[in-house]
Parts: sequence; structure tokens; C-alpha cells
Amino acid sequence: MANDCIKIKEEGDHITCMADGGLAVQGKRFVYISGPRHSGGIAASGNVASGQGQGLVADATSDKSAVYMAKQVDATWVAKRALGVASFDAAAGTLFTAIREGIVPVTAGAAITGGNELQTDNTGRVIPLAAGIAVGLAMDSQATVGNDVEVLLYNS
Repeated sequence: MANDCIKIKEEGDHITCMADGGLAVQGKRFVYISGPRHSGGIAASGNVASGQGQGLVADATSDKSAVYMAKQVDATWVAKRALGVASFDAAAGTLFTAIREGIVPVTAGAAITGGNELQTDNTGRVIPLAAGIAVGLAMDSQATVGNDVEVLLYNS
């Protein structure tokens, strides 16, 4: 067929990313796309450096070494759509996996009430929705800042 539209990622895939911006990424916090794909992130064999990225998923394109550049949210990224939640801590320039769907633990940046929609603060933690973009729904309550709250992720 001519002009086929073939998905690069199936909805809900865990997406392999590289921590960008010279900064580490903290697990259980939201991350955002920060630039174009980066070649050489994953070896052509699909292997990664020791200790990096357990469960990483190779891209569906022919260039299996290219990964998405992402960074943890900061004050300039709060108004943008989140990619997902970092599944573990990653040093700058190393690989990690962003989770795009499901109910996942996310670090709370404020007191959270179950059933309320959430947005990110300027560190990638979730706070009650105010003027930002909704990233998920609180599935339980959490009164303590810094503790985890279960979040049903919204994806687009």
C-alpha cells in the first residue's frame, strides 16, 4: 500500500529515553521530551551498559540505537504535555524508561486527595490540578509531601 501510517510505538509502551540537559532524572517523577532523538543511545545489538536500564525497550524503527531525549520537568516545562513517569533514577546522559500508562506510584509535591486530577510541579512531582495540564487522576490520598501516591496516568 502507498503512504502507510505505521505506528512507531503502541500506546502504553514503555519508552526508552536518555536523561538530557546535564541533569539526572529521579524515578517516580514526570519527564518531558527535551529535544530530537539521539543516535547511539542503545547499542545496535540492543544491549545497554552494565547497570543501565533494566527492561529497556528497543525502538521499532530501523535505527535501534536512537533514543528519545527527555528531562525531568522544571519551571519552563510545567505547561507542556508530559511524556510519562521515569521508572528509576538515571544520571545525566544515561538511559531510563518512561512509563506511559497504568496506575503507578508518583512522588507527591503537595497533599493529594483521591479522585482529584493532578498536574506536575516544577520538579516533576504531582500536585492538585490548578492552572497546569492534567497528567493523571489520584487513585488514593497522600498527606505527606515526598511520599508516593498512586496515579492513573493520562496519555495522549
